[in-house]
Amino acid sequence: MLSSVLLAAALTAARSYYLHSSFSPSSPPLSTPELQRAGALLFRNTELSPRGISCQTCHDPDRAFQDGLQRPKIGQLLLRRNTPSLLNVGYYKSYFWDGRAATLYDQVEEPLFALHEMHSSPERIHRTLSHHPTLGKLYALTRKQQVVTSEKDFTKKALAAHLWSIRSTDSYANHAIYTPSEQQGKKLFYGKAGCSSCHAGKALTDQQYHYTGLKKQAIVRQSNIVQGQETETFGHDHGRGDVVSGKQMLFAFRTPSLHNVSLTAPYMHDGSLKTLQEVIEFYDRGGDEKGHLPRLHLSQKEKQDLQAFLLLLLDPRYMTLPQKDLTHD
Repeated sequence: MLSSVLLAAALTAARSYYLHSSFSPSSPPLSTPELQRAGALLFRNTELSPRGISCQTCHDPDRAFQDGLQRPKIGQLLLRRNTPSLLNVGYYKSYFWDGRAATLYDQVEEPLFALHEMHSSPERIHRTLSHHPTLGKLYALTRKQQVVTSEKDFTKKALAAHLWSIRSTDSYANHAIYTPSEQQGKKLFYGKAGCSSCHAGKALTDQQYHYTGLKKQAIVRQSNIVQGQETETFGHDHGRGDVVSGKQMLFAFRTPSLHNVSLTAPYMHDGSLKTLQEVIEFYDRGGDEKGHLPRLHLSQKEKQDLQAFLLLLLDPRYMTLPQKDLTHD
């Protein structure tokens, strides 16, 4: 969860009034009230996994729908990537750090069935729906409505509908009145610091894939589902380069949105940068790979100003309303 110091800074930076940020979500998955209700129940259901974990284990609503860890550990296995926040995933055009899933329906299958994650199965899903009276009734109803074709289809569609509904798009940064430090930070964000070249538009992401010069980390072991088959990879994490052919996308990863960025530490696809200050220092020195990115030559005051602006990219509803109120815009 947000540290007490960072939380205090974020709330101090807040204003009494804010405007609504109106960037548009992607096309919604097939959804009905029944599927959305089922998805919320399945999201926190531990019976789906023989490990006794749920989606919520790694995507904790109290931690901006991530886990606050550098990388998640399932059993004895440390997974290869930082857990991304699920806030506003309905606005994305593709999913995972490398964009290998085109839809939320496709995305939910991998962590649900992957050997080293939830490791569910059709039998587990059947048992869960049979043991849970509400889920069983919702499945029967959606099957009767011809909304779903099987228990697996029901589970995937329900989870996709729930994920699409998790919204957090308001921001303290949409104020007319800034402190001098915040105003200077905004100018740096859109100017000298160059943040907006990738963190662009109202979504604060270009939804593209970039190699930022981050130190390359070797992977000891990681499982994936590729064309329905379980596979394991060894060596470096090539990011988007493992999804598309050619060398252009080697070590490139998705540009994350900066909405609620003060809540989603640690940062980068491998979680190697623990604080916003470390992120700013990383880009100021031009990354870890010499010559890949230009140095920014920010003064200490400019770094502080930039961080002050980033702290404003916080949805006040996330801090003040129950988590359930984030499931609609």
